[in-house]
Amino acid sequence: MKNLLRQFIKYFVQWYLLLGMLTWTSYMDVSRRARFGGVKV
Repeated sequence: MKNLLRQFIKYFVQWYLLLGMLTWTSYMDVSRRARFGGVKV
């Protein structure tokens, strides 16, 4: 049971980091585009 929990935590952390990276990069891309291209967000 403890091993299952550890695997779940590892899996959750990987997904959390992946989603965090995706949202961060998309946010930076949007802000950069808005700054240089004059696009309203």
